[in-house]
Amino acid sequence: MRTGLVVLALSLIVPVRAWAQGVTLGGPDDAVQMDITAVLDFEGYDVSSPPPGLVYGDGGTAFNPRLRLHAGTRLGPRVSAFVQLRADRGFDPLQAERDFRADEYYLRLSVAKGGQLTLVAGKSATVVGSWVARHYSWENPFVNAPLPYENVTIMWDRWSPSSPDEFLGYLQQPDRKADMLPMIWGPAYTTGLSAFGTAGRWDYGVEVKNAGLSSRPADWDVSENLWRRPTVSGRAGFRPTSAWNIGLSLSRGHYLTGDPSQTLLSGARLGDFHQTTIGQDISYAHGHLQLWSEVFWSQFDVQRVGQVQTSSYYVEGKYKLTPQLFVAARWGQQFFSDVSGAPWDGPASRAEVAVGYRFSRRLQVKAQYGRTSEDRPVAQGPRLAALQITIRL
Repeated sequence: MRTGLVVLALSLIVPVRAWAQGVTLGGPDDAVQMDITAVLDFEGYDVSSPPPGLVYGDGGTAFNPRLRLHAGTRLGPRVSAFVQLRADRGFDPLQAERDFRADEYYLRLSVAKGGQLTLVAGKSATVVGSWVARHYSWENPFVNAPLPYENVTIMWDRWSPSSPDEFLGYLQQPDRKADMLPMIWGPAYTTGLSAFGTAGRWDYGVEVKNAGLSSRPADWDVSENLWRRPTVSGRAGFRPTSAWNIGLSLSRGHYLTGDPSQTLLSGARLGDFHQTTIGQDISYAHGHLQLWSEVFWSQFDVQRVGQVQTSSYYVEGKYKLTPQLFVAARWGQQFFSDVSGAPWDGPASRAEVAVGYRFSRRLQVKAQYGRTSEDRPVAQGPRLAALQITIRL
């Protein structure tokens, strides 16, 4: 199914010779109009070993190029389609040598004018939280995501522990990072149905998707689990003034996506184990200053362990020194409930700073440095330095 969608998207893009310049086919009054854009990201990393967060590899310096193609087609006044294709080294930095995939593909129907109600069917970013609205490289002041969206924990989705001791034993296995989950995996491009819109000073969104917020990118396509364990999420936001936006998010679904038939107890099913998440976000923008903050709480049902919780937050600020030059700072922490008298994972904190410069509407450069601290028997590396050049074509 994934291959067919990629071929379909390419059939729309390949005939356009001038795609690299960003093109629009059809006029504003035409029944069918297509917009095609391309974004190139050139990233360089210098990270500790093992790398922190969702950066993979062995540490040291590495180069991570990425090409994104966005194809949007308007089919009349109310219906549109969108496809995002990526060619890179994996959804998360340095995860693979090469990869090509469709990260988003969906149909969108505007039910009411003025954005009051829009329906989306397909693979798209979650409505939960506020960071997703600025997660693309051009809008994100940093190279990576905030701590709640990428700090891996010892929560596994393909194996279930037989005892609390086995569960806590995962702390001693840093080489199993590929098996571990964060609280929320980036923008969570899961597949399903979404509805969102505005009503006065209120924003709202609700979705029914095929995988949970913490699910890995390999499980986001509908063909991976065929809707056996859906997740329901939503967000309500209120804008008391033009400067402030306050939101509340809720999500409940399943995080076990593999087939641990050898580890589940007799009579247990994958659908018996849930992830419940509550989030609160607030943002402020005035003049040259922008501020964002989010707080999340998640509870996981774990076999032979019970319900375990984790909470995480971050505070982020961006300030424009000039129309082209900006600086940013971010601080985040994550905490864990106790299992057998001790936190089930190591409390973590991260401090990050970044500086960026926009040479034009098409060229931007960012540099970032961050330090992560973990109270773990075997901790991830603390250092992440990154340089990102973004070219919008």
